[in-house]
Amino acid sequence: MTSLRIGALGPLRAGLGGAALDLGGPRQRAVLARLVAAGGHVVPADRFVDDLWQGEPPPKAMAALQVYVSNLRRVLEPDRAPRTPARVVVSVAPGYALRLPAAAVDAWHFEDLLRRAAAMEPAAADPLLQEALAAWAGPAYAEFRDEPWAVPEVARLEELRLVCVETAGQVALRLGRAALAVPELERHVQAHPLREQGVALLAAALYRAGRQADALAALRAARERLADELGVDPGPALRAVEADVLAHAEHLAAPAVVAPPSVPLSVGPSPSLSVGRDPELGRLDLEAAAAERHGLRVVWVGGEAGAGKTTLLRMFGARLAGRGWQVLWGRCPEVDGAPPAWAWTELLGLADLGVAESFELARAAVERLGDGGPLLVVLDDVHRADGETLQVLRHVAVELAGRPVLVAATHRPGEGGAALAG
Repeated sequence: MTSLRIGALGPLRAGLGGAALDLGGPRQRAVLARLVAAGGHVVPADRFVDDLWQGEPPPKAMAALQVYVSNLRRVLEPDRAPRTPARVVVSVAPGYALRLPAAAVDAWHFEDLLRRAAAMEPAAADPLLQEALAAWAGPAYAEFRDEPWAVPEVARLEELRLVCVETAGQVALRLGRAALAVPELERHVQAHPLREQGVALLAAALYRAGRQADALAALRAARERLADELGVDPGPALRAVEADVLAHAEHLAAPAVVAPPSVPLSVGPSPSLSVGRDPELGRLDLEAAAAERHGLRVVWVGGEAGAGKTTLLRMFGARLAGRGWQVLWGRCPEVDGAPPAWAWTELLGLADLGVAESFELARAAVERLGDGGPLLVVLDDVHRADGETLQVLRHVAVELAGRPVLVAATHRPGEGGAALAG
């Protein structure tokens, strides 16, 4: 089914071999959109019924759902032989799932491109970011965006789109294309004037394009709007850009030379663009989104002492907590004689219970961390971790592979030894 394409970034649409497909009436179309929003995960049949009829289903709602699914299967797989299993809209207890590669669904493809670009140097990331932005043909799930089941996914995708616009702007600056980046950044800031990252990028682009007065005007307008609408001053990053423009800082005159992000994430002094930790936070946001959609992910945040690893994750943890995530924190102690796997004992709140065996801790961790909504687990200073700490981490990574958990571990490169490298 490689020629099948489904679009949800804009009006819901599908095409096969270049020909548009008729997806049927509103509720049948909603079934397909709901499957796309699930990101390949199973949507239980009873959840489908509640979503389609907003909690007030008719007596034969389940039968109607089965008809919609059957019709979609015929449309999406017209050449499937009778009585052979469906390969696109599949039956998986207790409901249905959409089985397609990421490239076949524009919303999935967009997110995949953004994640890949985040791990590349600017020259390689640029075409991926442009392709990601070009995937949008209108508002996500346009005809369903007010449906309760669609609202969270619409908001998530829109936030990722804004991150993509800002990341593309930053890449353009680093590639020396400031003047070309200005129009898109101006449009972005006009639509989202309270996003300080966007204003900072626009000001830097304007300055590099020889438009110092316009750069200062953009910064002044942002300062006034923040004061009028929120009663706050600009954040440190925006104030730093304003100071740099006024002082004609040398680093604003030419593209910043910044080490490309890679996996694992490396943290050093803030980039000379003076926009704080937004690139690293944006990268972590993508990993959190992937954990919500696909299951547990582990991110290694490396940097020398004082680079700001812990501060970065405290900022990120506060951001996720504001979105309803739970955040748990454990630190590997620097002193000798600490109990085995102390970071997990602290993280799980078991310090008073004396649980020291790594097997017991691993079981407790799986039970505690796998119960509930999305979760950020921070393991600080794992270059000091003992063997038991790493054993529990390995166990958690295997047992909770399908849960919305993001594990972020900070370390100093070169200090962890062979066990941590493994």
